[in-house]
Amino acid sequence: MLLNTDSFLKNLISITSSSSGGKILVGASGGVDSMVLCHLLLASKINLEIAHVNYGLRGEESNLDQQVVEEFASKNQIDFHVLKITEQEKASIPKSGIQKWARDMRYDWFEKIKVKNSCDFIAVAHHGNDQAETILHQFIRGGTFAALRGMKPKRDQIIRPLLAFTKNEILEYAKTENILWREDASNQKNIYTRNKLRNELIPLAQEINPAIVKSLMERSILFGEAEQLIRSTLEKEIKKNVISENAKHSFHVNWITQHSYKHLLLWEILHPFNFTPDQIDEVFSLANSQSGMTIRSHSHLLLHDRGQFIISEHSNKEDISISIENLEFQIDNPIIISGKTIPLNEVKFSSDESIAFVDLDKLHFPLIVRTWREGDKFKPLGMNGHQKVSDFLIQQKMSVLDKKQVFVLLSGEEIVWVCGLRLSENYRVTPNSASILRLIFRKSDL
Repeated sequence: MLLNTDSFLKNLISITSSSSGGKILVGASGGVDSMVLCHLLLASKINLEIAHVNYGLRGEESNLDQQVVEEFASKNQIDFHVLKITEQEKASIPKSGIQKWARDMRYDWFEKIKVKNSCDFIAVAHHGNDQAETILHQFIRGGTFAALRGMKPKRDQIIRPLLAFTKNEILEYAKTENILWREDASNQKNIYTRNKLRNELIPLAQEINPAIVKSLMERSILFGEAEQLIRSTLEKEIKKNVISENAKHSFHVNWITQHSYKHLLLWEILHPFNFTPDQIDEVFSLANSQSGMTIRSHSHLLLHDRGQFIISEHSNKEDISISIENLEFQIDNPIIISGKTIPLNEVKFSSDESIAFVDLDKLHFPLIVRTWREGDKFKPLGMNGHQKVSDFLIQQKMSVLDKKQVFVLLSGEEIVWVCGLRLSENYRVTPNSASILRLIFRKSDL
């Protein structure tokens, strides 16, 4: 596609869905791509402002980059913003991941300017060759079908109006319009993966297919539409079959293992919880394991529990203990439990285990509410003997994850209540009870 103001403006309008293009903040480095973007927006009579980050990592070269951008803005009476990274900030740059640090730094700053100056969009100068590099980079790193789509022309309020044009088309436009720009010499050094792709892999691929860049650009559109189609189909399936409640997500093992598109479907479920593609086969293996077996991501846990898969966050609160000093109390975090004294005539027994009535005279303060532990025993209401809490929870058919959220209320060393599940026979209310403590327990996300 020939790059000129007409083709550029047509592409811009299709991205922004605005005939005027809106007010645009351009992130300009001083390189040919961003300077051509600034020139095209100006020639298209778009209302724009320009922002430049001077990282100061290349000495005087960094200052000359800033000078090129600043002089363009001044010559054309465009509002110019510059952020100079201080020596203190440079000292905090991580030894690895400098590109991510720089990217996060500038996008955060761009966003602040956009909001402050009421800009509609932030425009960056990624082009078709960048798109080809992105697709290859993500695919080599093990990306899934979404990786083949590459960068979107519009993501939230960030737009890429040059994504439909190649580097050669941008260079031709720069020469035709006599645009002043600066080349970053570090782009020729293969110390970054991107540079290796640009300088080594893509030229090698062009020996096999000279049109590889154009081919990947065009395929990215098809892959993007395919991704939308696949995702919308999977989302409908997930909505029907995955139950989300109290930060837990559960679905039947048979549904996923017998599905025609089980790998795609499982990946769509798992990736928001930081599981990796390599773990998909592990999950299917887990389907044939005994209940209680788990697989972990760095943030979540997937449990096989009696024909169901359950996903929940890791709990770092393995042993919580809270002391209760007063007769009447209210605890809201990390659990929700309250106590209030009431007269005997207000006691209304029901099947709701989240409410318990306790003979207050049998309690010894301070009470303790804590997570249950292996070896805990109590005397369930209606029973003569004691029972292990672990055995009681098995009888309740609770999953491993649910068990981790069970609390007990103790008077001294004795369990008064397995909160929300069963009162102890030793503390039940009788016709002779003079003082009653009403307890109410509600589940809370841990």
